[in-house]
Amino acid sequence: MKLLSKILILILLGISPTLVLGNNQKRALIIAIGRYKEGTGWGELASLSDLVLMKETLRKQGFLEANILTITDANATKAGIRAKIEELIRLAQSGDKIVIHFSGHGQQISDLSGDETADGLDETIVPYDAPSNVKDPSYHGEKHILDDEINGWVNQLKIKVGANGHVLLLLDSCHSGTASRGPSSSGVSRGDKPALIFNKVIVKKTPTNPNTSDFIETISTNKPVGGFGKFVLFSGASAAQVNKQIVLDNGSQIGSLTYAVAVAFEKMPKDASYQALFAKVLDVMHDKVSGQTPTIEGDKGYQIFNGEYVAQEPYFSVKRFLENGKQIIKVMSGNLANIHEGAKFNFLPIGSQSSSSTKALARGKVVTANAFESIIELEEGKLPERDTEIWGFQTEQSFGKYKVAVKFGEFLDEKLKTGLIDTLKSRNAIEFNDKLPDLEISQENENINIILVSSQEIYAKVGIGVYDKKNLTDRILDYGRAKILSSIEMDNPDYKAEITMKPAKLIQDANGRYSPVILQDTINTFPVFDTSQQGWITIKNTGEKSFYFTLLDIQPNGEIMVLYPNEKKGYTFEDVFIDAGKQKSFPISEITPPYGVEKFKLIMSGNKDNFSFLEIRNRETVAKDTSRSRGETNPLETLVKDFTDGSMSRTMSRGTGTPSIPTMGGTASFTFKIAPAKN
Repeated sequence: MKLLSKILILILLGISPTLVLGNNQKRALIIAIGRYKEGTGWGELASLSDLVLMKETLRKQGFLEANILTITDANATKAGIRAKIEELIRLAQSGDKIVIHFSGHGQQISDLSGDETADGLDETIVPYDAPSNVKDPSYHGEKHILDDEINGWVNQLKIKVGANGHVLLLLDSCHSGTASRGPSSSGVSRGDKPALIFNKVIVKKTPTNPNTSDFIETISTNKPVGGFGKFVLFSGASAAQVNKQIVLDNGSQIGSLTYAVAVAFEKMPKDASYQALFAKVLDVMHDKVSGQTPTIEGDKGYQIFNGEYVAQEPYFSVKRFLENGKQIIKVMSGNLANIHEGAKFNFLPIGSQSSSSTKALARGKVVTANAFESIIELEEGKLPERDTEIWGFQTEQSFGKYKVAVKFGEFLDEKLKTGLIDTLKSRNAIEFNDKLPDLEISQENENINIILVSSQEIYAKVGIGVYDKKNLTDRILDYGRAKILSSIEMDNPDYKAEITMKPAKLIQDANGRYSPVILQDTINTFPVFDTSQQGWITIKNTGEKSFYFTLLDIQPNGEIMVLYPNEKKGYTFEDVFIDAGKQKSFPISEITPPYGVEKFKLIMSGNKDNFSFLEIRNRETVAKDTSRSRGETNPLETLVKDFTDGSMSRTMSRGTGTPSIPTMGGTASFTFKIAPAKN
């Protein structure tokens, strides 16, 4: 309940954002506790995997190995963590950019200082040897690290780094005392124990704010002579939620916030703000963990590391080895960096700005990939003798595993279940997977429910008649097409954009043009719009090149609409052209059902003809489309069409089962939830 509210006064005392950078350093501390002391009652976590990923993410942002402090497991007691924090504070200098990352359990405990006026509970992070329950009546939180103490450390760092410095705190833990909500396909919960309530402590019933981490409260501090550094907090879940790990395709797990931050850094454009980084975190976490909303607090409008974000095209370090006489390249990144089987790579000398900046030394194709690394078989060219002289650049992406995974739940009629299995079995676009399903099919009286496993929400209901088998199949394929278009990520340093939608009251003039009165200017948590509201979409070109764009609306029921360009509403491709550095805005005159999580997907290209296939987005129009031969279609169009009829005949006949997508442009997303109007 403290850290940011305590820092809100400090924010008000901050200085102008027009800053001059000095000779500063980027420093970090990563605290990762995966295995807690026996007897504490805490479960094992994937925090050491978080450490590996976060360290690599920071390294790509210019953090030197020598400037990244770490502490893990048995060393990460309260005293051990405090010593590392104090070391970081001693090392910090004016203008430094500081990142502190914590992966472990979180818990609420009784407030003994009397400053928790809302609910009488302190938020804590849980060190290695802190107990999960009170067995010893003399224990009053001595081994937990309270938000009060974290707040003090952050304030010291803000003073040390001064007005030109930044402090970014990432908490991949749970701050809630809410008990675990049971087994989840999204993985283990990080903080699934009830709050520690000590004897004779009265816990107030006032609920915490669901849109904050509750690590914030007001503090009275005199402004230092040099001014305070900028401070931003990302937490993995709001105060009333547990924080879950993500289950990756290979069955391993990783922290949801750590994963999302790593992916977001891979996608950020030049000079992006912390708010823009957080918007991407929201988007990634929606796709991976349902019902969990991360929060952002602090100086979120400032540029990441004050504009020092590394804008170079992403590259990957490599290692080589021989296998059966063939030269094999190992790239030290994998699915987390959107590298999948079938992707293509160019290898260039270190220091190359992009894959096209110099002539490629060699080319290859990904043959296997997991979360953290990819194996590439060299197809042509020759590499230098030392691995340290090579950088790898992904030149062509692949969708990897894109089939819809289905499992069957309870059925009253086993013959009906058998018949449905036989029907779906004939569709190559659908696979049966009981361990990591996308959808669960079950019977409820006279209906068949299609349930989204990630959220346990009903995606669709169909009847049980013989003609409803096609309806069931079609709805599953609708989900598949929406899943593919939603997951498209095209990385191109030339084509970058930020997309936002804000609640607004629209005013229409005599010529029919809209202007907005913005009702909420910032996004602190997962955006929710109800059906009584209107919206104002803004698309900003943050890349190096001008582009045309199309904006897709991927609805909760799997329907896909092209919002812009929309000639019926008077928007042509001339209206969706944005020069580099410019922006355009569009009205959303009404928010309508279906309820649930919705995504706007922006696809950019320098050639508007690349978008013509998106008009062929409904099953009926796909079946009738004979306007172009197969040779004129691009791979993305082919994939969408194949998924519509469920055959996968064209893509599967190529022998790879993994259609690759050339980086013809770029993508951006905005994810939000539609709720019923408030009474």
